[in-house]
Amino acid sequence: MKKRETELQIEINQLENIDLVYITGTYRINSSNAYVFKDFLKQNLMISDKKLLIDMSEIQYIDSSGFGALMSALKISKEYGTSFKICNLSSQVIEIIKLMKLDTVLDIQSDIKTGISSYENDIV
Repeated sequence: MKKRETELQIEINQLENIDLVYITGTYRINSSNAYVFKDFLKQNLMISDKKLLIDMSEIQYIDSSGFGALMSALKISKEYGTSFKICNLSSQVIEIIKLMKLDTVLDIQSDIKTGISSYENDIV
């Protein structure tokens, strides 16, 4: 049975100095919803010392618009000295990321616990 695509939603839970971001409501980030994701990342990564850990466990597919949002976020995070990491990626998304060689520029963590630990180990 094919999953029904619905609107991309973003939920945030704060844990100390890390914002845990959950992408829900859809199983894909594509041209119809990537702007929501991009705008969220832009607004949040322009805040000084912001650290985001993005849980993408519900996302099964990301198209070029979604990857464009991530690359834009990477540029903004470098410009503002903020950071984001992504975790809980599906095997399909990981495969695409590796094919595009984005695993060399994106900070990918296996799960939330590992992502939080990696922030604790980062040198500020």
